[in-house]
Amino acid sequence: MKKIPFLIFISIITYSCKAQIVPVENLYEYLEAEEGVPEGTTYIKDVNNLFDEFLGTWLLQNDNKNYTFIINKTTKTFSSGTLKDLLVIKYKIEDLDGTILYDTTLLPDDDLKNMQGRYFLEGGDTYLATFFGPNFNCGEYADIIMYIDDSSLSGNQLVFHLRPNPKMVAPSECNESWEWSFPKTTYLTFTKQ
Repeated sequence: MKKIPFLIFISIITYSCKAQIVPVENLYEYLEAEEGVPEGTTYIKDVNNLFDEFLGTWLLQNDNKNYTFIINKTTKTFSSGTLKDLLVIKYKIEDLDGTILYDTTLLPDDDLKNMQGRYFLEGGDTYLATFFGPNFNCGEYADIIMYIDDSSLSGNQLVFHLRPNPKMVAPSECNESWEWSFPKTTYLTFTKQ
């Protein structure tokens, strides 16, 4: 009878040793080394709360449009069973009259129309996300680079840059005329609300 608690204890210790948590800021190192995450990784977790400064509502007025970002942290489960903390960026674009041009703010977190976080770049300050725009079928998809501007007095400035996919379809090859949802050539600075 004394063996049963001992066996349960050994089983728990063995399982705990197999389970491994990788901090989100370390994921880039594994990807750069092309090794993938260590075997037995069960969770790529925001253990150091790096996402916290990104969370909330951010606003920008640019080029006769109002942009709103709502950034949340979520946990995604991959087919391997591995959990991963990531940022989801929902957004709304309006003209200056308040007419909504595009809005993902009411969509579920896992909808691909939202910007989906991938990982922190080297150093853990700049975050990479993926953008599939409303004109995705015409090539509107890109990487998003964003970081908090530490030089701002209150840390309430989010710098956002869209890097279009180099394999994008030329607008002339698309049946519809369209323009990018976000400017492609500039860094945009959002203010936290």
